[in-house]
Amino acid sequence: MNKEDAFMIDLCCGGRHWLFDKDPADVIFMDIRSVEKGNLQIQPNWCVKPDIIGDYTKIPFDDSTFEYVFWDIPHAINLTGIMGKKYGQLGKNWKDDLRKGFSEIHRILKHKGSMIFKFNDLSISFKDIFECFNLEEVPLKPILGTPTKKGVNTTAFFFFVNYKDD
Repeated sequence: MNKEDAFMIDLCCGGRHWLFDKDPADVIFMDIRSVEKGNLQIQPNWCVKPDIIGDYTKIPFDDSTFEYVFWDIPHAINLTGIMGKKYGQLGKNWKDDLRKGFSEIHRILKHKGSMIFKFNDLSISFKDIFECFNLEEVPLKPILGTPTKKGVNTTAFFFFVNYKDD
């Protein structure tokens, strides 16, 4: 990996669905797992190839390293089949994990850096997710997003700005 100038990180990169360019030099891709091509018969080219294996509750970077963070966590607690394999699932301690992850993102973001958070309320409400973020304590504030319900379940994006003092 030669990404010394990277100023963005995708913390749960999975199959790298977020970006149009699947391997830009200025983005570090991190995931808790690596999955080789051929693991899904229905999508034989799908894989998870992070630059680094890591957990968003213990991000292995210094304070104030990144200008942008992309955070697309698994959307469900008990997800099986192809969806579970592709996107993973949250563990039984998901509330504590999200609290730690949000604090870690605050730590690695530069002052006025931003995070784009993507979530689908498939099995957990947006309200429950946001309660984990300690918005009263952590100066990482949501600025805009798509908080309205559009159907049975909704995928939403939220844009946060880091107002910490450096």
